[in-house]
Amino acid sequence: MLILIILMKQRKESMQKMINNFSYLSDSLFLHQLDLEKIKTKIIKIIVLTKEERAIAEVTGRVTSGSISIDGSSTVRRTASLEFIADIVDYNSMDLKQLFVINRKVSLQIGIKNTLKKEYPQYADYDYIWFPQGIYVMQSPSFSNSEAGLTISMNLQDKMCLLNGDCGGTFPASVYLDTFDTLDENGAIVTEQITIYQLITELVNHWGGEQLSKIIIDGVPKTAIMGMMWKEKKAAINTPTTGKDNNNTTQEKKQGIYFAQNDSHNGIYYLGDTVEKIEDAPTPPVAGYSFSTNGLGNLYFSEGDYIGGLYEDLVYPAEGDENGLKANAGDSITSILDKIKDTLGNFEYFYDIDGNFVFREIQNYLNTSKATGDLNKLLNLEKDAYLSEIGKSNATYIFNNPDLFISYSNSPKWENIKNDFIVWGEAKGTDGTATQIRYHLAIDTIPANWSDHKYNNFVYDKTNNRLLVSIDYSNYDNFPKIGVNELVYRDVSANIFYQWNPKIKNYVILKDATIVDTITPPNWRDDLYLSGIEGTRSGGDTNNYFIELEEAWPAFYSIENNKYVAKTDVNMYNVKYYLDIIDSNTEVAKYSIDNIGKRTKSYSDSKVNCIFEPDIPDYVLIECNEDYTVGEDIQKEIDDYLLTGQRYILVPPSIYKKLSKTSAIWNSAFYAARDLLYQCVSLNESIEIESIPIYYLEPNIRISVLDKKSKIYGDYIIESYSIPLEAEGTMSISCTRALDTI
Repeated sequence: MLILIILMKQRKESMQKMINNFSYLSDSLFLHQLDLEKIKTKIIKIIVLTKEERAIAEVTGRVTSGSISIDGSSTVRRTASLEFIADIVDYNSMDLKQLFVINRKVSLQIGIKNTLKKEYPQYADYDYIWFPQGIYVMQSPSFSNSEAGLTISMNLQDKMCLLNGDCGGTFPASVYLDTFDTLDENGAIVTEQITIYQLITELVNHWGGEQLSKIIIDGVPKTAIMGMMWKEKKAAINTPTTGKDNNNTTQEKKQGIYFAQNDSHNGIYYLGDTVEKIEDAPTPPVAGYSFSTNGLGNLYFSEGDYIGGLYEDLVYPAEGDENGLKANAGDSITSILDKIKDTLGNFEYFYDIDGNFVFREIQNYLNTSKATGDLNKLLNLEKDAYLSEIGKSNATYIFNNPDLFISYSNSPKWENIKNDFIVWGEAKGTDGTATQIRYHLAIDTIPANWSDHKYNNFVYDKTNNRLLVSIDYSNYDNFPKIGVNELVYRDVSANIFYQWNPKIKNYVILKDATIVDTITPPNWRDDLYLSGIEGTRSGGDTNNYFIELEEAWPAFYSIENNKYVAKTDVNMYNVKYYLDIIDSNTEVAKYSIDNIGKRTKSYSDSKVNCIFEPDIPDYVLIECNEDYTVGEDIQKEIDDYLLTGQRYILVPPSIYKKLSKTSAIWNSAFYAARDLLYQCVSLNESIEIESIPIYYLEPNIRISVLDKKSKIYGDYIIESYSIPLEAEGTMSISCTRALDTI
């Protein structure tokens, strides 16, 4: 195969259009038929580009060695190395050393001779079917002469090397990136934050030198809803009592925020005493509005509920540094992009095959809806809550033809299998205080017949809000000489409760303690909690989860009226701990704790800021006057919402001043645990495919494999692969199992 070097003065425009724009790349039937061709003639094309990526020349011909490597988990997705020989007649007419210089980029394409012109006449104009393989930056090209001719060798990286410090993208000095100074209406200098969208654009364009037309940002809104939480607690009001002096006394009575809407489904919020029945709901204070259940489906909002939001610019949260997002001298652009990516959560960035910088949300989950604040639903998560999106999509390619693949190998990585996942994060309150949060997910067995269990002889310690196990003795004198401090000892004759104090080595009276009636656990978690408490009576097994449940679970439930009942005002997105178990009736049960023992994976990230993402009603809050009237400026804002269909709520100052603004960026421990689950139960089912090269695959796509000899069946996700550039090479593909069910 000859090397052709062509100056593109007359063909620049046509070649620019042809770099990556080939209609046949979307014709799967044609491409598959081309794969099945027994004899293929392959050539390589290198299109030389200017710094601005305008085509100036192309080189086609024979490659003596080389390969392209694609890694879907790396920010530098594409790397390549190649060596080719230039024809002596052609390279004398042009100085190739002046063509391949430091300020040039190259577009690499692989061409297969078109032998299907009769079968597919629509592509008859193509002598070669070209497959784009990316746009690269050259690194250290070398030239050597021999009897065979001029040999050119070069290493290539995709354009991420211009951002990660390898070939550029290093900050020369310290700089704050997310703020800028401007003048207010009075001429004073004020500092404002830029949006995350603009921040990413500035990093890649201004600091990285990428063209604006080559930057694609997907899933990062310029504005976002900032959740507004009601922080008002019980309201104290004067109610008449019949005391001895017949004076009024102050008594606390709980209030809620009620919702009323008009014919356009917009509404108002107003305060009222809490009620249990819809017919007892207080009447709205404004004519034309009718009471309705709120955005959470409840009669009223309670303290700690999100009641709506405000549209504000989505900016980088400057929590660790009051001055903002700072890059130090020597930091790379990718190090700052990593901070933004980690802050946003489920995002990635890379350069695609067309040389576009892409920053996008990773679409890797089936259930992408926000979590619900419904306690009952979250205590009984369905197993499909942990499903991955790739378990339901269609396969892009099917490996089922022996003429295409050469071999399969399955190399289990048992060390990667985990069945006990603990996610640690940090939740920040509206006052800025940080609290540690924990999500525990295990592949284990839920207690059998837990709903039939009964628990007796429990004592409620009101002072410490805990349950203890009581052992009855006829009188104090019959107590054991040395007690156990986890137990309660009751003198039945005096009906007095005692606890053993190991410090003074004696029994002390337990005040505010009462016997609790028989408890039936309302949930399997409560059964684990209660059985653990009962286990302390005999010093027996307290189960694997009791220690953490003993500390955290009482926040979910309280002892009321001698019954262990669910609280009605628990907000799941405000809790600091959660336990869930994937039971044995699922596909991953083969990796359960019972079967292979406990294998724990602990993950800690301060960016994880909630257990569940809050369910914020889709209302924009507008502060109005106390009588629910608005001024001219506010009315213009309302008119804009009416045009766009955005629902709004009028909120009087008496309520608005008691609202607290929270984050617009939520990274839940639930999603982190789900991601760990997928990673740590699928990595063992990895395969390697040796195949005739297929030039139009991409990383992170789904393929199907059907091979009777190796007994490998099912769908897999391509993680990485390498493509040979020489004629006789084979393609190597690394894949992991795509789990359809959890």
